[in-house]
Amino acid sequence: MMNFENKKTIIIPHYGSGMCNQLKNLLSVIRITRNYNCNFLMIDKNVLLNLYFDFPKKYFDHDTKNNDIIYRNHWRFSIFDKDKNLDKIINNNFTLMFPDFNDHLFFKNYNNNCIDFMYRSDLFNDIYEDYSNIFNELIIKEDILNKINNFYKQFNENTISIHLRNWVDAVERKKNFDINKFYNKIDEFNDGIHNFFIASDDINLCHEIKKKYGNKIIIYDADYENPLIRQFIELILLSKNNILIGTYISTFTEMAYIINYNINKKIFIL
Repeated sequence: MMNFENKKTIIIPHYGSGMCNQLKNLLSVIRITRNYNCNFLMIDKNVLLNLYFDFPKKYFDHDTKNNDIIYRNHWRFSIFDKDKNLDKIINNNFTLMFPDFNDHLFFKNYNNNCIDFMYRSDLFNDIYEDYSNIFNELIIKEDILNKINNFYKQFNENTISIHLRNWVDAVERKKNFDINKFYNKIDEFNDGIHNFFIASDDINLCHEIKKKYGNKIIIYDADYENPLIRQFIELILLSKNNILIGTYISTFTEMAYIINYNINKKIFIL
C-alpha cells in the first residue's frame, strides 16, 4: 500500500480522448495531490491541454527516481471519503452506465456513487467549488484569453448558454439527442429579454437555429480558427452565463457547468 502522505508519491494523469475528459482527469489529479499532500507531474508535453494553458515548467521536469508513481487515466471526477453527501447517491444510474471506474485506490468507500452528470448543487456544492477553483488557477494562454474576453462583450446578464452535442461521431448516443427539446426550451425563454449563445459539435445546427431565431442567437463563428482552439473558446464562453441548457451525458456540458460554477447557476439537461 502506498503512503500518500509521503511527498515522494507522484500522481501522473494519463490522457484519453476528448478535451473535456482530459480536463476532468487533470483537475482530478490536482485535487488528489492536494488531498494527500503529494506531488503532481504531467510528463507528456504533447497532450491536447498544452494548446490551451501555460503550465508551469515544474509540471514536466521532475526526477521520478525513488518515487512511488501512480497513474490515473479516467474521465470521472475524483471524490474522497470525506466529501459530503456521497452516501445519498449509492448506485446512481449514470455511474451504472459506465462501470469501469478505477479510482478505488483513493475513494475507499466506492459503491457506484460517483458525482458525474448529476448537477446537484444541493449535495455537492463544495466539490463543484473546489473543481472550479482549481480550473481557474490554470493559466490560459494569453492569445486565447484575449479572444474569449473580446467575444464575451457580446453577452449580458440575460444571455443563456446552450450546448448541443449532436453526437455526429457516436450513432448510439445520437439516439438520445432530440433537437425539438432544445427548440422548446428556447421558446420558453424567448421573451424579448434573453438572448442565446449556442455551441455545438455540428456548426450547421447552430446556423439552422440562428436562421430560425435571428439576432437573438450568438455563435462563435470563426471558420479560420483551429478547431481544437475553437472548442476550448466555446467551452469557456458557455461557462460564463448563469443559465446553461446542455446535452445528456456530455462532459462538454458538464465542464461548462463546473468551470465558472456558482451555486445559483441553473442547468437544464435535455
